[in-house]
Amino acid sequence: MIRPENRNILWATILVDELGRAGVRHAVIAPGSRSTPLAIAFSRQDAITIHSVIDERAAAFFGLGIGKASGIPAVVVCTSGTAAANFFPAIVEASMSNVPLIVMTADRPHELRDSGANQTIDQVKLYGGYVRWFVDVAPPHANPEDKTLRYLRTTVDRAVAYSQGANGGPVHLNVPFEKPLEPVVVEGDVPDRVWEGIGAQGRAFNEYDQYRHRRFTQVYGDTFNLGPDAAYAILSEEIRRSPRGLIICGPSQEYLADAVRLGELIGYPILAESLSGIRFSNAVNGSRSVLGGYETFLRGIVAKELVPDLILHFGDMPVGAALLDYLEQLTETRQVLISSSGQWTDSIHCISELIAGSPFEIVSRLISLLEEKPTTIDPTWNQGLVGLERLTWEVIQDLGEHECIEGSILQDTISALPDSTFDNRSKLIVANSNPIRHLDQFVPPQKKWVWVYGNRGASGIDGTVATAIGIATDGFRETAPTVLVIGDLALYHDLNSLHLVRRFNIPLVIVCINNDGGGIFHRLPIANYDPPFHDLFVTPHGLTFEHAAKMFDIPYTLAQMGDNFRAAFKAALESGEPALIEVPSDAAKFEEQRKRLIETVAQRIKEAGILEKFKASQGS
Repeated sequence: MIRPENRNILWATILVDELGRAGVRHAVIAPGSRSTPLAIAFSRQDAITIHSVIDERAAAFFGLGIGKASGIPAVVVCTSGTAAANFFPAIVEASMSNVPLIVMTADRPHELRDSGANQTIDQVKLYGGYVRWFVDVAPPHANPEDKTLRYLRTTVDRAVAYSQGANGGPVHLNVPFEKPLEPVVVEGDVPDRVWEGIGAQGRAFNEYDQYRHRRFTQVYGDTFNLGPDAAYAILSEEIRRSPRGLIICGPSQEYLADAVRLGELIGYPILAESLSGIRFSNAVNGSRSVLGGYETFLRGIVAKELVPDLILHFGDMPVGAALLDYLEQLTETRQVLISSSGQWTDSIHCISELIAGSPFEIVSRLISLLEEKPTTIDPTWNQGLVGLERLTWEVIQDLGEHECIEGSILQDTISALPDSTFDNRSKLIVANSNPIRHLDQFVPPQKKWVWVYGNRGASGIDGTVATAIGIATDGFRETAPTVLVIGDLALYHDLNSLHLVRRFNIPLVIVCINNDGGGIFHRLPIANYDPPFHDLFVTPHGLTFEHAAKMFDIPYTLAQMGDNFRAAFKAALESGEPALIEVPSDAAKFEEQRKRLIETVAQRIKEAGILEKFKASQGS
């Protein structure tokens, strides 16, 4: 490819290059000024045949015809303004006929929108419900980060996938450009780092990769016109060639025991999030490779040294920052997302394959293929990660024996929940912000049936009490208890929902960690800037919840961390009645403890020489 002269040509070049990698073979271009970068990029792309059509309405129907005959979307391109409106009739027809079509409309930069600028209309969601997917593409800028370049490629791959399949149809990408639109060299726009990196050059794991020029992210699934069957042979062979791998079980509405079954067969350790249904389940029984300490040990030099050959990811995006940061640095590791919904859950734009389908069916098919031909396992990889896990929980246990920490509240909560069965398990609802992160970082995997719930779709703190009561209502006559662990701000936001506890006679036990404000902000860089940190972020309120509990006729207990809380929680569970237990805490103090914990674990790992064993094994 020709090196782009400026940011606009870079954006267009990456978009067009990925279209070619994704299998698009025809582009229908209506002439116009604002779409100049796209026209130039298409003219430089040998894999795509260009058709120049003067009239936009005819151009769109021309592209429709290509898609109707081939089943592969053509790209139709136009400038900004009413040119885009002239595409509409063909888009309606493509939508009603399930014909694949990629619509790329150039647009004015955001600062010119709604300003009276010439040839500028509102093109955001211009075609309404007649397109299967719409993206207002991020505006071009100089010296972009690798994540931004990956985003451009994955956006194209998703667009092509959405245009095909059982419910295929038109997809709209709206691409804003500011001047210069022509291939004028602009110093600093496209430095060597950008053009020579993975974002600009596409996906290539190594020089011998047979898929060197393939699309950045391949999407499999019946919805996307490329069934999971097409992925099995490739993925099973990739597993055989990858002795060092990881399985990640993120938040999921499903019980992901199949992932454990696969991990045991191929020798991959499993990083199990608390919302995955794996960490607190029978799947932990006998499996030493279900790990939960990664939010503590997967940092710094450890994260840099632990480079797997392959990652299999089940469920949604991870909650913890350490795991997300780790995945983002592994741009040269093949990362495969297996999703029952087929939804895109990759905010770091690193996955190489998205396989949509039932995890049970996908895992079962993989296991049958892998059992035909044994896999190669690196025992040092598995043993090393298990060693990191064991060391981490030893340090956390030691800290808890000498100091009171917020994370111990979640430890004590899980420990006190009764043993139960799969069909009658305890329910734990964990609020966003600190509580869910405490559960992930401070409570190890264990054989105990607990359903763990959280509102991680948008990760807000509003409505948490009402959600918990709704969860408790479904099956509340079962003997296993339902518990909500919540922060003070989340409880404050949904205080009125406490009336539902008595209204529906729900024996919900509420544990409120009150650190007097937004404790989670102590984890962010803004904590070093006061003011405005204290008044505009932490926002201490000075409230306790005794009178609120009394107003709603809920038994209330103020308990200190440790033995006092454990006794109060045990009594609440045994009562079979609603309860509100408030536990005071100091967020700033706890954050210092947490940082010290991470540093201690890193030091202990260094002293144990675990990383050296990894390196020695890899070298051999």
